Parts: sequence; structure tokens; C-alpha cells
Amino acid sequence: MLSPHDRVYYEARADAELDLAQRSIDPCAVKIHYDLASRYLSILHDGADEPPAFAALNHARSYEARAKVGKAEVSR
Repeated sequence: MLSPHDRVYYEARADAELDLAQRSIDPCAVKIHYDLASRYLSILHDGADEPPAFAALNHARSYEARAKVGKAEVSR
């Protein structure tokens, strides 16, 4: 379960990434900032029952798996 401190941290990180996405002009940077914001929000909402370190690790592993699938689709 996320502590109040962890919630504040992840909310602040999500807000910062959304702000950076809105100010970026490079489409790749915009996508990355939105992806990071999405991860922080997922940790806040999906990781409520697990410690934040495990929530972050699980989301990172999920992202890596999706990235591998995306690379396979691009290389076809």
C-alpha cells in the first residue's frame, strides 16, 4: 500500500511529466513524457495494494514486455 508520502511523490512526478509533454515539441519526447506520466498514474491506481518499489518494478517489466512486442511489429 502506498504511503501518503509515496502518493504525493508519484502525483508530483505525473504532473511534472504531463507538463513536460505539453511543452515538448519533439513528438518522441512528447510520447515518452506521456508514457512516464501514465506509469506514475498506474502506480498510484494499480499499485495501491503493493509496496511502491514492487509496483514500479512490475510496471517497468510490463513496459519492457510491451516494448519488445512493439519492436517485433516494427521489424516485420
